[in-house]
Amino acid sequence: MSLLFRAIIAFLVVALAVTLARGADAIRLPVPAQPVAPAPVPTPAASDVRLDAELLYVIEADVPVLVFTSPGGSVKVTKDVGPLRVRGKFVGGSGVETKTFTAKHLVIVEAVKDGRDELIVVPVGAQGETEAKRVFIAVGNGPRPPPVDPKPDVKPIVNTFRVLFIVESAQVLTAKQKGAIYAAEVRDYLDAKCTKAGGVGGWVVLDKDTTLDKYEPTLNRMWEAVKAKLNNAIPSVAIEVNGEVEIVPLPSSAEGMLQLLKQKRGE
Repeated sequence: MSLLFRAIIAFLVVALAVTLARGADAIRLPVPAQPVAPAPVPTPAASDVRLDAELLYVIEADVPVLVFTSPGGSVKVTKDVGPLRVRGKFVGGSGVETKTFTAKHLVIVEAVKDGRDELIVVPVGAQGETEAKRVFIAVGNGPRPPPVDPKPDVKPIVNTFRVLFIVESAQVLTAKQKGAIYAAEVRDYLDAKCTKAGGVGGWVVLDKDTTLDKYEPTLNRMWEAVKAKLNNAIPSVAIEVNGEVEIVPLPSSAEGMLQLLKQKRGE
């Protein structure tokens, strides 16, 4: 083999080695560690048990249990045996009180710091996940569920409002019963609120045996419907709101009458 041929072979070997060295890993740049996003703080649900430094959460069990907390750190768990008499403030209680816990196995949970832990209680020797009891406990001023928007106070729209006072002519009303019908504040309210038709006010006082044919037609029709449903509860008052009629005993005072009328109108 000539010297020239040997030199060519050596060059090709070196070139191949350089080419292979220039693969994907030939140049290695340092890769900075990717920042790890902090785990989001769980938002308590409305069903969470609220716990603070003054409250105790006591679990009673008839069998030995294992207790786990996740992620842990917000509550302290202590096991004890019953019966046990404890004085303090308890979740679900009212102020400071003395309670006797009669179960053989007790788990006492106390607040440690603000936060939210899941408490998992599992009977020793459990055969399945369904035997576990789970509850979330939110401590102190930790994350709270967003406030529930109060429902708007929507007042009903009253299109028609009529009132019939039904009495028995032979029956003597008490002074307060008369006030429920004839007191100035009651009459003023009825005059202002009742639905008028044909220039006639939408309320009237009538005897239970009256046959209407002289009043405004709408009142006549209302009376005919009411009369068919009357019982012996006289005196009574029939109140119509938007076509729906309800018959109730006459209140015993003007104040009670006004309260009833305003209630039926949704005021």
